Amino acid sequence: MTTLTQMIKHVSIKVSEGGHNLMEIEKFIEMSLTQRLQLLTEKRISFLDEDGNKVPLIEGVRYANELIKSRRK
Repeated sequence: MTTLTQMIKHVSIKVSEGGHNLMEIEKFIEMSLTQRLQLLTEKRISFLDEDGNKVPLIEGVRYANELIKSRRK
């Protein structure tokens, strides 16, 4: 499981068959909920840790959710 010490740094968004856009996790959580859900349901995103390794999708979603919650405080 991803912890705060092993943070997710980037989200990779598939834009074409061979192309991906890389964005910082902070920019991803600034997107509207509708946009984030669409990317998730279309299976177009991957989460990457600070070393560039792919993180399981469920862990990435949980991490992003925790970031969103922490910013509401």
